[in-house]
Amino acid sequence: MNTLKWLQLNHLADSALPIGSSAHSFGLESLVADGKLDGPRLTSTFRALLAEMAGGDGYFCRAGYACGQTMENDLERWLVLNAQIDAFKMARETRQASVALGRRFMLLAAGFEELGWLETWVNRAKSEQIGTHHSAAFGLVGARLGLPAEEVIAAYLQQAVVGLIQACQKIMPLGQARASQLLWAIKPAIVDAAAYSANLREPCAFSPLLDLASMRHPHLTTRLFIS
Repeated sequence: MNTLKWLQLNHLADSALPIGSSAHSFGLESLVADGKLDGPRLTSTFRALLAEMAGGDGYFCRAGYACGQTMENDLERWLVLNAQIDAFKMARETRQASVALGRRFMLLAAGFEELGWLETWVNRAKSEQIGTHHSAAFGLVGARLGLPAEEVIAAYLQQAVVGLIQACQKIMPLGQARASQLLWAIKPAIVDAAAYSANLREPCAFSPLLDLASMRHPHLTTRLFIS
């Protein structure tokens, strides 16, 4: 990967990318409120979460990448993929968060010189009432920019985890140094999850604890996050 491609990938995977990631905890806020997640359990929790993400968002990111590899932009295949992700994300808040982030990501990327056609895809998905999910959108854009597949999947997974770690910093005693150490410690798990997703022929996500936490989130007395 040349220097320009490396910089483009870092741009897309920046946790500060203005797509609204900081507004979501994807159920972690509920787990903390219920006393099921705290500082000492973070490393093991995130390693387990990454193992689940390999067969879910990791798979979907790779499938989005495959859509972007075709010589002609494969819109119909893209719509089918996003409809599948809609079905797999059972928790409403998690599903809506994924769609919101994906839509904003694609509209932001549409402003890049090479990717103006993305806005048409977003509008087509909206007209057919199909979500535009972040994982698939990240893979699609990565492929169309000619970025390497393995690096794209790993970068997406790391971006997702960074967002969750940043959410934890707002809802539990977790300082910047400890958060940085946590992210460093789970990098091998990120690489493993990205590699594992390459061996899957279909998604196999199963994270009942987080799904149930996401479903309970609207009923919390006090909430800092949308999801």
